[in-house]
This record gives sequence, structure tokens and C-alpha cells, in this order.
Amino acid sequence: MSTNAGSSKVSSKAARVLDASQHAFKPLEFFLVPEELNPFDDRVQIFGVSARGSDGGSKSITVRGMLQSALEQGRLDGVTELVEATSGNTGFALALMARQPPYCIENVTLVVAPDIPAPKRTMLLLAGARIIYPESGLTAIETARRLGNRWAERSGEWKPVEGRLNLDQYANPANLSLHEGWTGPQILEKLGSFDIFAAALGTGGTVIGLRNYFGARMRVTMVGVACAPGNEIPGARDVKRLAEVSLPWRSSIDTLEEVGQKQAYAMACWLTQITGQPVGPSGGMALVGLLKAIERSHGNRARGDEKIKAVFFIPDGPERYADRFEANLPSQFFNGAPDLPLQWDSILGQWNL
Repeated sequence: MSTNAGSSKVSSKAARVLDASQHAFKPLEFFLVPEELNPFDDRVQIFGVSARGSDGGSKSITVRGMLQSALEQGRLDGVTELVEATSGNTGFALALMARQPPYCIENVTLVVAPDIPAPKRTMLLLAGARIIYPESGLTAIETARRLGNRWAERSGEWKPVEGRLNLDQYANPANLSLHEGWTGPQILEKLGSFDIFAAALGTGGTVIGLRNYFGARMRVTMVGVACAPGNEIPGARDVKRLAEVSLPWRSSIDTLEEVGQKQAYAMACWLTQITGQPVGPSGGMALVGLLKAIERSHGNRARGDEKIKAVFFIPDGPERYADRFEANLPSQFFNGAPDLPLQWDSILGQWNL
């Protein structure tokens, strides 16, 4: 067996080219929400759509769209380092994909909040990323933009700073490209037409891309779900923090619902335990927001004979948030079978947790 270092290096590079397909997206997963978690009984069919199978969850789709767009436009020429603000999943997907052909960018720096959950921080480090915190007086987004420029919508210019480039998921139009071109077609092919769709709001790319695709083919109510003020749900933002997002998320939704973190974690826990489908907090949040929207906007239909078909989006699973689940939920959630039916006063009210 040859021990030639040069030969080994060439073989390793070739292997990376051959294995680039490992970053192809896993198919979306679909399931019907059981009656235990559906207060409308059989008058409303509710389907969960999960992207948790891909590395980085749904953010793998976002990152691939941004990287491919930048490559095709020549924006990666001369780039030696990518800089991105992230709550975890985007950074993980970026660190994995950026090093692979055809991008081959070895250095990825992620700007994260100082209180990022330990499992997510470790995950980012394992992916090979360098982690930094926001600069004094700046948010994570502002820090990443200062270090690596940004997508400048007015001038159309997008240039690296000393070899550093910020793809800027919060303003880059390519964020939504594959949700429109890949996620949307998968959902429609599997489920057919439906009445209402809900997803958590982080960058807005998922909602915008899917609105573009669905809106051109059917009439559907799009529900954007934001964190309730003063609450923290990974990957999602409250209305105040959504002001930092430049993508046109407001014009892509028909109704906005707000959900508290305890509701989000409780629903994610129930979904995971009852359906066997691992669901992260932003997926639980999306279902709570969907139920609120159905009651608020479709209440008469839901209580009558007319059927409603509803869908909510699950960006990732619960694995990276174990400590947050324990911090937000009482111990009875982790002592075997969950208590049912739902422990809430009303769909629009506060839950008894």
C-alpha cells in the first residue's frame, strides 16, 4: 500500500468531489396530526411537514440556495472566509457545505448570541466553524455585515471585505429560492391543495418562497408565526426583532400569530412523544400558531360540516434543544406518557403548564 503523501492528498481531494452528493437534500417527511393534538376533531385535517432529515434541517435548503446563487454570479471569487449571523442551524449547514466542491471555502466564521445553547455551540465547533460574539453595541446581524459586507439591495453590489463575505440570510433574495423551487413542489405533490399553511418566522425565507410557489397555483391562507414579546424560541423572532429582516415577509403572509416559548416547547414535546416524529420548538410553535389561526379565521368552518385541510412546517428536530426543553417544561412532561387532552384554557388563551 502506497504511503506517498502527495498521492494521498490527491486521492482525498478526489474523494471529496465524488462525495459532494452527500449534501443533497433528504426528502421531506409528512404525517397526519392525531386527534389527541387536534382540538377540531375530524372537521380539520392537519399535516406536519418536516425537513429535519437534512443536515441543518430546513436551513440546508436556505444555505444551498445562497451558496449556489453566489457561485453562479461570481460572488465567491476571491472569497476565503464566509461570515454569517446564526442561531445555529444555518451556521451548521454553512460550515458543512462551504468546504465542499464546488465552493471549497475552508473558513467559516459564525456570529452567535453569547447564550447560545451548549449543544448547538458544540455542534458548530464540530462542523469546523469559528465562533465569535457580536461586537459591542452591535447585533449579530450588524456584526456579520460589518465584517463581510452584505447584500446591498439598492446598489446591487455584493463584494467581500478582505476576502470575507457575508451571505446575509436576512436580506439575501437567494434565501427563498429553493423553498420556492424545491420545498414547495414537494409539499404540493404529496398533499395536493390545502386551505391554510403556517411556519415560524426567522428570516422569512421559507414563508416567502412557499407563498410565491403556492400563490401561483392555488388559494391558500399563509400564517406567519412569531415569538410572543419577551419570549425566546430558537430560529424564530418576535415582531420587534423581525425589523432587522430585510426580506419582504409581511407581504407574504395573510395573518400573524404570536406564540410563547412554553407553548412551543410543550407542543413540540407532545408531537414528538405522541406521533413518533421528532419535532423541535419552532415546529411546535408553528402548530400552535396554526391552531390559533384556524380558530380565529376559520372558526365557523371548523365547527361546521365543511372540511379544512391545514399544514404546518417543521424546520428541525428536538435533539439540539434538550436543555431548553427541560428548562421550559415541568417534570411531568418527562415521566412517561404525556397527559392528554391538551392542557389549555382555550386555543386563544394561556395554557396551564
